[in-house]
This record gives sequence, C-alpha cells and structure tokens, in this order.
Amino acid sequence: MAGFEYLTTIPSLEADKFSTSAVCFDESQELLWVANASGFVSSYHSLQLLRYTSRYVHTSFVKQLLSINRGILSLSSDELKLVNRGGTIDFTVRDESTLYYMQCMCLNPNYDKVYVSGENNSLTEIDLRSAKVGRQSNTDCSNAVVRYSLKCGQICCGTTNGKVTLHDPSTLQCTNVIDAHSGSISDIDVSDNFLVTCGFSTRHNHLNSDRFLMMYDLRSMRSLNPIQVHFDPTLLKFMPNYTSRLAVVSHTGQFQICEPGVPLTPASLVVQQLESPGYPLTFDISPSAQTFAFGDSEVYNFTLHSNMIMFVISLLSSGGSLLSDWPNDLTEKKDRRLAPIDCKILENMKMNNFIGYAPAPINYKRNQMPYIIRSNNTNEMDENILENKEFEDEQEMLSEYYGEIPKRYHRVAMKYSKLGLEDFNFESYNQTNFAGLETDIPNAYCNSMLQ
Repeated sequence: MAGFEYLTTIPSLEADKFSTSAVCFDESQELLWVANASGFVSSYHSLQLLRYTSRYVHTSFVKQLLSINRGILSLSSDELKLVNRGGTIDFTVRDESTLYYMQCMCLNPNYDKVYVSGENNSLTEIDLRSAKVGRQSNTDCSNAVVRYSLKCGQICCGTTNGKVTLHDPSTLQCTNVIDAHSGSISDIDVSDNFLVTCGFSTRHNHLNSDRFLMMYDLRSMRSLNPIQVHFDPTLLKFMPNYTSRLAVVSHTGQFQICEPGVPLTPASLVVQQLESPGYPLTFDISPSAQTFAFGDSEVYNFTLHSNMIMFVISLLSSGGSLLSDWPNDLTEKKDRRLAPIDCKILENMKMNNFIGYAPAPINYKRNQMPYIIRSNNTNEMDENILENKEFEDEQEMLSEYYGEIPKRYHRVAMKYSKLGLEDFNFESYNQTNFAGLETDIPNAYCNSMLQ
C-alpha cells in the first residue's frame, strides 16, 4: 500500500444536489466514466480529469455503468441505455412488465448479452445485438450484486438474504446456492474460479458488518479459508492482471489490498485512509490495475490513486565505467517536443462546445506526421525539403539540403543484366573475404545473426 499516492479530486456535475452513484473505467479508451443520482453521465480523460463528454442519460438514479466494446452501458431502475464514446445514445431498452426496480447487471461477452436484476425478484436477459429483452427467471429474493464467471460460465447473484445463487446462462435457472452470510450481501466479485463475498451478519437482531471475506472455489463448490481485514468491508473487487489480489474498501473510507494464500507481511497489513470526509459509494479499478477511482457521498467527488512502485534493474558490467557514461560537460539533455499544428488546420477548425474538428490534410494518412528537417542556419523549417515532389529521387533531395554528397557514400543501385548476379562486379565495392549483407533479398532476416 505504500506504493499508492493521491492524484486529484474534482467535483462531479451538480455536486451541490446529487452525489456520485457509479464510476467505471473504459476498457478500450483512456476514459473514466462517472454517473450521479440525477441521471447525468460524464467522461473524463488524462490524469487531470478533463471533461470529455457529458449529457443527461436517465431521468432517475444511475445504478451501474459497464464498459463494452461498443460503448458504455448505463442502467437505471427502469431502463438500460448504450452510450457511445462520443456521448450520444445508441439504443434504449425499456419494458414496463419486466424491467423495473433494477439494481445491478453483468455482461456475458461470449454472446453479447447482459443480465440485469434487482428488487423485482427476477433475473432478466437482454440481447445487445437486437436491443430486446430475452428470457426471464424468477428468484427467491432480491439481488444486490450480479457477476458473470467467464471461467465457469455461470451467473453469480448476491442476494439480500446473505446467499449467493448460481444460475445457468442458457436457462437462467438456479443450479447452486451458497450460504455466505447470515445477513445481506454487500458486494461480490469473481476471478478465474474464485468467488469472494463481503456482507453482514445478524447479531442481537442487528446487522453488523463481517470482517471476514468469504472465499469459495466454484469448481468444487467448497469454502476456502476466509480473509480477515482490519475494518468493516463494504466494497471489493479483484484487481485486473492478478488472479487472487483484492482491493477492499470500507464505508469509512479505508482502503486495503489483500491477497489470499500469501504470507502476511507488514506491507500487506497497511490500511490507507481516503482523503475525504464522506464515505465511498462506488469504486473501480483501471484495466492496468494502476489507478483507482472512488465516488464519494459527502462532497460529491471522486478520488484517484496511482501505483507508483519503482522497479530496480541491475546491469551486468565488468566493474568499470560504461562506454555510454559520458562526462556532463560533453552531454546535454533536451526534450523532444511535438511539432506545432499546421496553421491551415487551425484556420479550418470548427468548435463544438470545447472540442475542435478540422478536416485531415490530404497529403497525410491517419496518425501520420512529416519528417521535419530543420535548417542549419535558422530555426525555421526548410519547406523545400518537405516538398519531395520537386525532386526526382531521395538522393537529389538530400543533396539539396546537405550539399553535394561524395559519390563513395551514395547508395549503390544494383542493376542486373540477363546474366543476373554473375554480371555484377562486387569486387569494386567489397575487397574483403566476407560476403556482403543485402537487405533486398528474401534471406535478409538472417543478417542480424550473421553480424
């Protein structure tokens, strides 16, 4: 935990009226999506959290955000909408007979289907290709959290009576039931074949938070050793790129990284307090597991923490100084600055809110920039060198800039006759006993090994 540090905090839209209800990192783009209780969904980019898009998506509380390839799924209590990364709505799924009092959802990426549930005592399937409601199955009680296990191919539902029910995605029927807590389920998550839950227990007719995270193996349907934490956990999530590492958050703003099956160390017992007077309502982890986002209740903002662990690389040497260790008086460090934007692009740019649009230059392809050669005498760009169409070949263009290049340094163009290689005089260019390495032949990939 010593490797995480605070980055920034910004207020969400309409922070004086509504709190942040959901946060979600985009899996395809470097964006952070944030929703609040008024139905506003916004996206932010860069570590400074600059606003990218923002619009009203729902007229009520946004329950959950989910990132897919086509955009962001936004769930409210009575509808599901797909918001693309430009901020517009692609489709809306609404059904008064089946979609009501919804609370949570999960994605089945194999079949482009989403399973939604909530306080309506049912589990509903929605097809993302047709944007229509599919099968529906009744459940014994309300579901607070829904997760999909890609490894086991089952839908895991955390219920309000402390049980986790496993459903077959083909029929939505319940196949197994796990008694995790005596009270309600607060949060669950799945990774590989492991299921972890946190919740409440009933003691003296009162609900108290369990300080043990219950862990199960979905292959054998047996309980594993519980994970003890030093605060009351309310939110948890498996960290991407790790099999069993967990991020656990309490309602008081405490934050800890746990890894079951690993011996306890002083670093693993460190608990960090979030810098906020409120309590976190939601949090998410970036796909790289380097950044965390928290949605707060009091000041209606979200906080980012970044993993700043430094890695030490040891170099093997003979004990003396390296050839690259030049003295300071012979070296100079400079930044490679980006080329300025062409004035023609700025003149043709049209502003839409805070985003500028301009037609791409005809001479350049997508994400292509010219190789800029600067003059020796001035800092201005030599336009004659950039206009390659004025010269017949590359040699003439370079000679125009650098002056006349000696003939011995010119690139030799091998011109074959009817006899092929046998008619070419290699001895005038190579007087050694070694064969020359050509880059234009099919076996050129062996040159690096021969050298």
